[in-house]
Amino acid sequence: MRISIKDVAKAAGVAQSTVSKVINNTGSISKETIDRVNYHIQELGYEPSGIASALRNNKTKAIGLLIPDLANPFFSDLARLLEDEANHLGYRLSISSTDYIKEKELSYLKMFLKNNVDGIIIASGMEEIDDIKKVVAGKPIVGITREFPSQNISSISVNNYYGGYKAANYLIDHHHKNLAIIAKPVWGNKERVRGCQQAVIDAGLPEMNSRNTLFVETTSTFKEQHWHIKQLLQETPSPTAIIACNNLFAAKTIQLAKQERLSVPKDISIIGFDDTVLAQLMDPPLTTIRQPLQTMAKETIKLLDQKIHSKTSELQLRLELELIERDSVAPIY
Repeated sequence: MRISIKDVAKAAGVAQSTVSKVINNTGSISKETIDRVNYHIQELGYEPSGIASALRNNKTKAIGLLIPDLANPFFSDLARLLEDEANHLGYRLSISSTDYIKEKELSYLKMFLKNNVDGIIIASGMEEIDDIKKVVAGKPIVGITREFPSQNISSISVNNYYGGYKAANYLIDHHHKNLAIIAKPVWGNKERVRGCQQAVIDAGLPEMNSRNTLFVETTSTFKEQHWHIKQLLQETPSPTAIIACNNLFAAKTIQLAKQERLSVPKDISIIGFDDTVLAQLMDPPLTTIRQPLQTMAKETIKLLDQKIHSKTSELQLRLELELIERDSVAPIY
């Protein structure tokens, strides 16, 4: 026998309309009532009709997520956390990886709209903000891990400029004077580079230039990335410390440094960003700037849910970064 919403309401001792509100996450209901209704939904094995709910509320309970690179552990971890938070509120997450290609980004946005998602999360490096606005045409959007400067679009991010400054300052405090930085030329990384360069200036050291600021193109192959990093390691004078703007670059730098018969951190120190599980598995374990992924995912889904259900004002929230000390940085004496 199929369990109905009437059966759930009877078991929970509430009106059918209350059960409907709990299922659709609408209305003002006490946490005690929500918990009781959800308990009986699980206990009775009631399965709400997603199609019927969507027709009644003009909602599909679907969210689109644009990320630049699923192969990067940072973004795969972020996608998993966002999916968990979305499921907790009854949403399903559709994930598309764009490879930093503008045409793919716009194509996936159009696909999300065709599938009538309730909202969109953008974690990609997309720079053409006007194109985003034209395509989505008022659909609720939240950016994560990035901001939209001068644009009135909500975002949950970190202070990337401060992260770059913090990383460089940490190395300078360990008496390093010849620093280099490796980054993809996307907005967040450009801010990290800018912060790093300012820390060098504030310390009274020679300004960084194109020889020790390596921008690796987003479309570069694995082999091309290795070549660029190897060239950086062979610079004269060679850097005593390198800031890698993601953990994959950090892992590649450690690997290539060893191939060049450089000991990490004895001969060269390396600091990374993001602090995925990869950072702990490196040899040596990576000193890194940690982004609060769990909090970012939770706040992003919470904000998007609010935007879906009401016309809330746009919000730009910056969360704190944390420097995690491990074994890949050593002082110079």
